[in-house]
Amino acid sequence: MSLIPSLNQSTVKQASAEEFVRICAGEGFARVELRVENLESYFRIHGAEEWQATLRDVGIEVASLNSLEEFSLVPDSSFGLIEEKTRFMCSLCRLLGTDLLVVVPSFRRAGLSSQEVVEITVRNLGRLSGVAEGFGVRLGFEPIGLPWYSVRSWEMGLEIVDQVDRDNLGLVVDTWSFFLGENRLDDLVSTPNEKLWLVHVVDAPQPLPPNIKDGDRLLPGEGGLPLKEFFKALLQAGYSGAVSVELFNEALWELPARDTIRRSFCALERLIADS
Repeated sequence: MSLIPSLNQSTVKQASAEEFVRICAGEGFARVELRVENLESYFRIHGAEEWQATLRDVGIEVASLNSLEEFSLVPDSSFGLIEEKTRFMCSLCRLLGTDLLVVVPSFRRAGLSSQEVVEITVRNLGRLSGVAEGFGVRLGFEPIGLPWYSVRSWEMGLEIVDQVDRDNLGLVVDTWSFFLGENRLDDLVSTPNEKLWLVHVVDAPQPLPPNIKDGDRLLPGEGGLPLKEFFKALLQAGYSGAVSVELFNEALWELPARDTIRRSFCALERLIADS
């Protein structure tokens, strides 16, 4: 069983893509998750061969590209725009050397029942997985636990993935979203291992602040989420792969990039060691 330490680029906005990758490798991370908004400027200047040389030089892999967002409830008449964006992001995955694109559901829409949300999301996710298949890319669907998202529960996310039923579609679990969505650890344990592709690790303040937002995310061990119990359930589920710290914490963005990356690695290393 192997849990692979990874870091999401959202945690370190103060570094360029190349600087981020080099520091992560130097501080002990084996994989990184990259964000599309940080990469377009890089590839305007550098070629794919230069990027691949950097990865080989530092000995690190790209776990995923983040993320295609708010796609799931887009109307049919404008969904072609989402398909075009998916093609672009899948092309970017191939340049980066990863086969995993994280996809995030739409915000809630008034007047739609849970069943209608499932039906529309299944249809749209099926279309996108067909697009991604042509690029050899997998889609990792990530339920989001904040109350204004349309797919909050792990159970609903698994139902959607099961209904789409494509080999290049699986799930991404985020500890923040998992617990804010009031999911049960038993739901994680019973998830088919072949459908669990990536883990985002984050902590949250306890008690939760009113009007909680993504900027309230904390490093593992600095809040009150039951992360040790989560990791035990993860191992029971048979998961083996990247566990990635993903914060949007402005205080960490103000530190030197190496300090933020080092703190992230130490926090994740302690959690893995205790699991």
